[in-house]
Amino acid sequence: MGTAVAARQAPVGQLVDESGTGAVAVLEAAVDELTGVDPDRLDLDQLAGALEQAQRQAERLAAWRARCLASYDRRRPKTAAGPAPVDQLAGGLLRQDRRDAARQVRTARQLDDLPAVQAAFDEGRITQRHADVLADTLADEAVRALPGAAQQLLAAAQRVDPRQLQLQARKLAIAADQDAAAARERAAHARRSARLSPPDHHGMVHLHARLSQVGAEIVATAIGALMRPDPPDVPPDQRRTPDQRRADALVQLARIALDHDQLPDVARRRPHILVLVTHRDPTGDPHVNVDDRAGAAVAELAHTGAVSNTTAARLACAADLTPVAVDRHGTPLWLGRTRRDPSTAQINALVARDRRCRRCGAPASHCQAHHITWWEHGGPTDLDNLVLVCWACHDLIHHHAWRVALHPDNTAVFTAPDGTAHQRPPP
Repeated sequence: MGTAVAARQAPVGQLVDESGTGAVAVLEAAVDELTGVDPDRLDLDQLAGALEQAQRQAERLAAWRARCLASYDRRRPKTAAGPAPVDQLAGGLLRQDRRDAARQVRTARQLDDLPAVQAAFDEGRITQRHADVLADTLADEAVRALPGAAQQLLAAAQRVDPRQLQLQARKLAIAADQDAAAARERAAHARRSARLSPPDHHGMVHLHARLSQVGAEIVATAIGALMRPDPPDVPPDQRRTPDQRRADALVQLARIALDHDQLPDVARRRPHILVLVTHRDPTGDPHVNVDDRAGAAVAELAHTGAVSNTTAARLACAADLTPVAVDRHGTPLWLGRTRRDPSTAQINALVARDRRCRRCGAPASHCQAHHITWWEHGGPTDLDNLVLVCWACHDLIHHHAWRVALHPDNTAVFTAPDGTAHQRPPP
């Protein structure tokens, strides 16, 4: 604490003296020396200690920097039409995100009334994000009025990460004023939103959602129930990350809703794939083959546009597929018939036969019918050419070169890309 106070009271010349004797020059020299150390030459205990010390000094510097930003913003003349002084400084000389700079200025000002929090920040005992949470929470008079609230939060900030601190702070804020908490929740609910971006060049669609806490709890509970771990026999390089499993669970949640007759009829239709085929046959034959050659066909989804034929083939196992022949101007010439979805009777018979995903054992409610000989390769929609697999295992077949065969005794054999065969006896 004494060092921080002394630094605040030091003459400006000692901090920024261009002769090299100031504190900033000393800091620069120390950083140069530190960054010259090769981390690989330290043992793990030394490395952990160095990281802890570096983190603490970085936060001390962040605290001083935030006070500098606040001072600059307070003293720099403001213009009526121009941006705030800190915005000009952040976007120019500092090359910093303006929102981050504004957040730091706001916290620095709030900490003027919270000396204990400021001292902890100055000494590197808490991070900038901890300071942000404490400043916002203790700006609430109702929270400050709770006996020991400030001390409790400050102690927690030195033990837990900022996210955990935020949860504790919110709990205190609700306890301090239930009516205000309910009002905040109503305001949060009013700001709810969700949108899907158009697909980028790589075919990735970004989902951005802002949910109320209750809405998020419902979604998180449903996703958590569907975040099945990969089976043990999935090779390490094909195992999904937690984020990938979460994304798959979100999509699976929508698939379950579509497959279980809980939505209005118009929304319950599974993805409808249009395959646009540039017609080049001078004989006028409408039976154009769909393949992966350049210009041979383009598959489109109703909401997100063009996809590769590989993706179209995977979706075809659970979707209506309508081939459309078009001329070179894109004008439709023929409309094909829907022909590949198994009938309800076939699905019922398949579920009765297979019971669960034949590979990993996922419930039938999480599964779909897969054509063992793919439909686009001439496979029929017959019961002996269908097998029940969950969406994750179906993805392995279509995207990771797994193969499946069904023996006459109903033994299913799943073959990994390396040739390892995994037999699954009849249920």
